[in-house]
Amino acid sequence: HQQVRKLIESGIIGPVVGVHGYMTSRGVESWHPNPEFFYKPGAGPMLDMGPYYLTAMVNMFGPIRRVASITNITYPERTVTSEPKKGTVIKVETPTHFGTTVQFHSGVVGQLTMSFDTHGFEGQPCIVVYGGDGTMIVPDPNSFDGWDGRPETGNIIVRKGGESQIIRATEPFKTNSRGLGVLDTVHAIAEGRPNRASGDLAFHVLDAMLASIESSEQDRFINLETKPDQPSLIGDAEFPAERELMG
Repeated sequence: HQQVRKLIESGIIGPVVGVHGYMTSRGVESWHPNPEFFYKPGAGPMLDMGPYYLTAMVNMFGPIRRVASITNITYPERTVTSEPKKGTVIKVETPTHFGTTVQFHSGVVGQLTMSFDTHGFEGQPCIVVYGGDGTMIVPDPNSFDGWDGRPETGNIIVRKGGESQIIRATEPFKTNSRGLGVLDTVHAIAEGRPNRASGDLAFHVLDAMLASIESSEQDRFINLETKPDQPSLIGDAEFPAERELMG
C-alpha cells in the first residue's frame, strides 16, 4: 500500500476524513483442515485478519489513539464441513463479528467490520478512504498488489465528481513480496535507521486488536498506551539491486 499512501499524500482525494475496512466471511470451517482454533480465545476474525487491515491503516494515517467495539457471537456452535474433521461441532468461545471504531492521532476516523458470520458480496471493497474531494477504493491488504482478477476490487479506484479513475499498482515490490520487511530490516541495520516493519508497529496493532475485544466487554472506548512512529514511505532510490531483480 505504498502507492496508495503516496496518492493520498499527493492530495488526490483531498484531506482524509475517514476510512472503512471490510472483511466479511462466513467462517473457515468449510475449507480449513483444522478450523477449531479460529473460534477460541486468541483467534477470531479480528486477531486473524485485523493485522493486515490495521497495519495498512497505521501506515496510511499514523498511530491509533483509541478504539471502541461492539462484538457478537452470532452462532454459538459451528459444524465443520471440510475434511478431515467433517461433522465435528465447534463451541465458539470468542467474538466472531466486530463493529469497531478507531480514532487515529491524525484525526482520521476509521471503522472496521470484521466477521466470520456474514457473506461478502460481489465487488465489495476491502478498504475505502473518504476524502474531502473524493473517495479511494483500496485493494486487499492481504496482498501486495491487491489484484484478485476483478477490476472493481483488485485496483486502486479514485472516484471524484461522479467519475472513476482506475489506477493499477506500479510499485516494484507488488508481487507477493512478503520478505520485504526482512529486506528493509537488513538495510535499516546497515544504514543505522529505524526499520519500517518494527516491533513497535506490530505491538501497536496488537494493542488495538486486544482493545477492540476489551472495549466490547467493558462497554467503553479504550485509549491505547502505545504510539509508534508512522513508518516512512519507501523512497524511489531505495533497494536499487532488488528493484533491478524485480524487473
